[in-house]
Amino acid sequence: MKIEKAKSSEYKKIMRFLEDVYGHPYNYFSNVYPAWKEKNTFLFENTFIIKEHNEIVSLVRIFPLNLLLNGVKIKVGGIGSVSTSFSCRGKGYMSILLKESIEEMKRKNYPVSILWGDRHRYINFGYENAGQIIEVTITKRGLDKCKIKSIEGKKYLGEKDVFKKIFDSYNKLSFRKERTKQEADLIYKRQGMSVYYAINNNDFVYIVIEGNYCTGTIIEQSGKPSLLLSLLRSLEERFGTTNFTIQYPNVSEIPDEILDAVSSWRILPSGMVKILNLKDTFDAYKKVIEKYFPEGEEISFQMEGGNPVILKKTNKELIIEEGKGKNFIFLKEHEMVKLVFGTFLWYPSNISFSAIKIIKNIFPLKIFLWRLDHI
Repeated sequence: MKIEKAKSSEYKKIMRFLEDVYGHPYNYFSNVYPAWKEKNTFLFENTFIIKEHNEIVSLVRIFPLNLLLNGVKIKVGGIGSVSTSFSCRGKGYMSILLKESIEEMKRKNYPVSILWGDRHRYINFGYENAGQIIEVTITKRGLDKCKIKSIEGKKYLGEKDVFKKIFDSYNKLSFRKERTKQEADLIYKRQGMSVYYAINNNDFVYIVIEGNYCTGTIIEQSGKPSLLLSLLRSLEERFGTTNFTIQYPNVSEIPDEILDAVSSWRILPSGMVKILNLKDTFDAYKKVIEKYFPEGEEISFQMEGGNPVILKKTNKELIIEEGKGKNFIFLKEHEMVKLVFGTFLWYPSNISFSAIKIIKNIFPLKIFLWRLDHI
C-alpha cells in the first residue's frame, strides 16, 4: 500500500471517483463547488490517494483556509472529500490518509484543522465539535410585530456592478474567510442556491439562500440590518416564505433590529476542530487572550502528544512560551479542543479554582466559517 499525491492528469478520474463514492450525478462537484473543484483551482499537491490495481480507491484532501475572526488572522487546514470505494471499506485506508493529511498540515505549520462529519468517526483523530453558530429564526409574525415594510428585492444574476457591492459587503464582515474575487465570483454562481439583494440610497444588503427560494435558509448575509428585514418581507410577500433562518458567528454580531424580530434561536457548533499545534494556536489568538487574561496570573497546558505551553501576563503583556508552569492542565486532544474552542464553556472538574478563574476569562476562543466555505 502506497500513499500518493494526485496528479493533474488524474482530475477526471478523481471527479468520477468522488461522484461514485458519494452517489452524486455526473459533474456534481465542479457544478456545486466550482471554487474548489474546477481543474484550475484544484490543489493536487494537497490531495492524497491510495490505489489498487492502478485505480483510486481512497482519497482525502486538505483545503487551505485563511480565516479572519474579529481581528484574529489564522491559517486553518480544512479536511474534505474523505472517501473510500465501497468495495475497499474496512481496510483502514481512510485512517491512513487522514493521519498522513494531519502530518502534512503539521509540516506546513497549520495551527488548527477543521472538518464536518460524524463526531464518533473523527473524535478518534483528535477532532471535536467546537465553535459557535447562533441560528435565529424570523417568522412572518415577527416581521408583522416589528412593522417591517417591504423593499424591492432583486435576484443576483451575475451583474458586475452588483457583484462588486456583494464582494465589498462580504469583506466588511468581522468573521470571514479570505476570498479572492475569482473565488467569490464562482461561489455566488453556484448551483443549488439563490442570491438576493436590495439597495436603498447608499445602503446595500445581500443574502444567500440555500436550495430554492422557498426554503428560507439563509447561509450568508451582509449589509444594513433594517434593509435585511425589508428584503425578507419582500421575499415573504413574493414567495410566501413564512420562516427564515439566519446564522451569526456570535451573539454580539446580531444587530438589535434583527434580535427584535427574532422568534427563536439555537446554538450549534461551527464544525469539528483539531488543534495541531497548541502554542501556534495561542500565538494566533494572542491579542484576544491578552485582552482578557488576568494581570499577574499564569496557567499552563499540555495536549496529549504535544509540548506544554505556559501563558502568563506581566506588565499588561501576555507571554506565550513552551514549558510547564503554574496551574498545569493536561488533556487529551479532543478535550483540549472542548476547552479552547468549545461551543460552550467547559473545563475538567479536577483543576484549581485559580485555573478556573483564568479559563472563564479567556475561553472559548471563536472560530467560524460561513456555510459557503464549508468543504
